[in-house]
Amino acid sequence: MNGTDIPLGVNKSNYISYNALVVGYHKTEREHILRMLVRKDFAIVGSISTLVDAFKELEYLQVTDKKPDVMLADIESLGSSSLLYLEKIRETYPDLKILVFHIDSDKETIKKILDLKIHSFDLKPIDDKKLTRKLAKVLNREDLIPREAEILSEVKTINLKNFHIPTLPEVTFKVLRVNPNNPEIGWEELEKLIQPDKSIDANVIRLANSSSFGRSGKIHTLKDAIQLLGVQNVKNLVFLLTKKNIYGRVKGKLYHKFLQELPILSALIAVDLSVVLDLKDEKELIFLYSFLGRIGMVVMAMNFPDQYKEVLRFYEFGIKNLENSELTRFNSTSQSITIKVFKLWKMPESFMETVENKNFNYEEMPGVSNREKVIRLAEIFAMRLIGVTLDQSEEKIFNALLNYFKRPDLIDKFSTEYYDLVQDHPLYAISLG
Repeated sequence: MNGTDIPLGVNKSNYISYNALVVGYHKTEREHILRMLVRKDFAIVGSISTLVDAFKELEYLQVTDKKPDVMLADIESLGSSSLLYLEKIRETYPDLKILVFHIDSDKETIKKILDLKIHSFDLKPIDDKKLTRKLAKVLNREDLIPREAEILSEVKTINLKNFHIPTLPEVTFKVLRVNPNNPEIGWEELEKLIQPDKSIDANVIRLANSSSFGRSGKIHTLKDAIQLLGVQNVKNLVFLLTKKNIYGRVKGKLYHKFLQELPILSALIAVDLSVVLDLKDEKELIFLYSFLGRIGMVVMAMNFPDQYKEVLRFYEFGIKNLENSELTRFNSTSQSITIKVFKLWKMPESFMETVENKNFNYEEMPGVSNREKVIRLAEIFAMRLIGVTLDQSEEKIFNALLNYFKRPDLIDKFSTEYYDLVQDHPLYAISLG
């Protein structure tokens, strides 16, 4: 018999069905899982409502011919007792394959589940597609994934012909082309471009009057504001407002965190890092590189709001890194979309180069510029501050960057105290307001 002809629920080595125990508070949800397992030829040895009862049932089943091979736990609420018994089950029955499905919970709870080193974890809801992929991996039946799960797969290959990429507003497009290296002509050009747009005009004056520039309440005209801020700072503000309008098309707490707060926080940290790491002359450009460097995430969220939200859930909890999670779901990455966005917007070539190097790994680190190292370090600091769990590779790069700059003390500088203070920064307030 061809291996792929053997159902997922049957052990390939002895042709005997795997014994499965299902745990879940709601009877209807347990029955939903049971139906899927039966169709895959699993032998059902129990259907239990709580992990406490499951622990007792497992003890009884060990001395019968119905000793479970797999336990699927559909957990609605995971209190301390449930965690305790899940840990007991894991320690007492190390050969038992444990799959846990849980609602979208807080970071700490999910971290506790992952710390138990169970065989598989995923977020609810549970469907046949998800269950097939998880069981196939746990039971070493990858041979079934192409046949059974690939057909059911939720992977969306992005067709750029049908993919909506927002265009730049005309004023932003023209502002991009103002030369910041010629301040005499630059500020006059900016004034003519910005003045008709009352929203941008007001925000430029608002920024100039902030405490960050020491002229609170003294700036009343756009001309004075531009001359105080400088051409590049005003250009950065225009892009910030443009991205804010684009972001406004996607809603939700998770999107607010990753698409709105993370970029501005990363950019502000990048500016502060530039000052202390001898890149002060590049700080305004570094701000923009950092702030726009993940615009592809916004575009993917606009086109696939529900699917991309799931990608970010896994990223937030450190279950998968962003690039792998995007590839699994979309067969493309936000990094590649960012490059396409920049090409459409006719951004300078330096933006494309910076994005191409943005996700460098540990081995590639010596070959990237200090500017790119600062941008990456700033983003990692920002992720730590907003509560994103770093995976091992990201932690390795973080420590390597601190060692490269010989500044381990930066961990203390960009702490929760810094996070509290930076939220008063006018650009932070404008971006999130």
